[in-house]
Amino acid sequence: MDFKRVGYYCWGGPGTSRMIKLKYFNPHLDTNSINSSYNYDYLLRIKEVFGVTDFWATYSWGFDDETEKEDRNFLFDRLQNFQKAGIKVHAYIQGPNVVYSQFKDKAWYAKDATGKLIPYYRGRKVVCLNNPGFLEAVLQKINSLKNQDIGGIFIDNIQMGQMGFPKLKKGEPFAFVGCTCEICRSSFFQRTGESIPLDFERDKERAKEYLQFRVDSTTKFIKEVSDLSHLLNMEFGTNSFDPKFKTTYMFGTSLRQLAQYQDYLLFETHNLPRPQRKSSASYIGALTKKYKKPVFHISYKYGIGYDEEFSQEDINYTFTEADHYGYYPLIKGSEYVTKGIWHNLNIDRIKKPERSLEYHPHLKPVIMKYSTKTPRLFRKIISRRMGRLYTLFMESRLFRKLFGWIYSKVV
Repeated sequence: MDFKRVGYYCWGGPGTSRMIKLKYFNPHLDTNSINSSYNYDYLLRIKEVFGVTDFWATYSWGFDDETEKEDRNFLFDRLQNFQKAGIKVHAYIQGPNVVYSQFKDKAWYAKDATGKLIPYYRGRKVVCLNNPGFLEAVLQKINSLKNQDIGGIFIDNIQMGQMGFPKLKKGEPFAFVGCTCEICRSSFFQRTGESIPLDFERDKERAKEYLQFRVDSTTKFIKEVSDLSHLLNMEFGTNSFDPKFKTTYMFGTSLRQLAQYQDYLLFETHNLPRPQRKSSASYIGALTKKYKKPVFHISYKYGIGYDEEFSQEDINYTFTEADHYGYYPLIKGSEYVTKGIWHNLNIDRIKKPERSLEYHPHLKPVIMKYSTKTPRLFRKIISRRMGRLYTLFMESRLFRKLFGWIYSKVV
């Protein structure tokens, strides 16, 4: 299997450890593993084994500038290692969410249907992509890289305000998505002469107008960041979560418009082939042809915080499927939890990937659908309380453990 480009997704350094500790409850970390993944011998090894050409490396996790000073220095001090190994670095910048305790004085935050702040995991809140203050902060981060040997800018977790539920059977969203901050309310009123609809099922036509406004808002933000990245001669891309869901509703993004402003498309899914679940990334390969852009794809088994270190068989599956469907493989190099310890991939135990003889592509991916038979009152309550329920789940250790137990039994 010969690929023109091979990606490696690997978070390292003190900022990564700090973020894991914020995001999870008392995690046990192998800091030596997390801090050594940008060393020259490690980089040389992943190039020998996988043929890595592109490396997504930690630059900013959404802490304030003073806190992230050591994170920036950690990466800058190791850029020569990447250059020596002949690997392009894409600087990872956390998307529209920040550590709330360090930005309480900012008016950047998105608001849900009830006017409340929107959580993003534990300790973080979602910011609005229409807020000029947040855009300026992101542009400043990118500008700070102009004299560094950085090949690309990568922004993770793009979403415009509140995310939605996966697509319903009939394709009609019921849960409010997006943002009701003052900027969004004013901009939408100027555009349509109407207020933002809070009940998507009752105001279907206005909801369509608002969903388009939301996508246009995201596209405007992406264009601004893309233009600056290209001005500085750097590639630009973002993370798009599983496109088997309707991205215009789920995240407020249009794949067609992302492809217009990005140098590649990158997708995260939970489709790594396993004997107990028939799944495939056939639809990822189709997007390569549809948008005529380089496509990278990283696939998990269960998700961040739930995957043990990938086996040689898992690595073989990753490369085999990429070769079969015609996209570029992207290897998960970090955020493994093996025997209760967070660590990065131990490359010394991995051999060069071979085509898996056991791999049999399944053409239909696993797709979650929610029943439309749920009572209207219940759907309305969920729609207006999603943010609060999500906050409870993320901030409560008991609820998190309960979810983990249920997830392990269902998936």
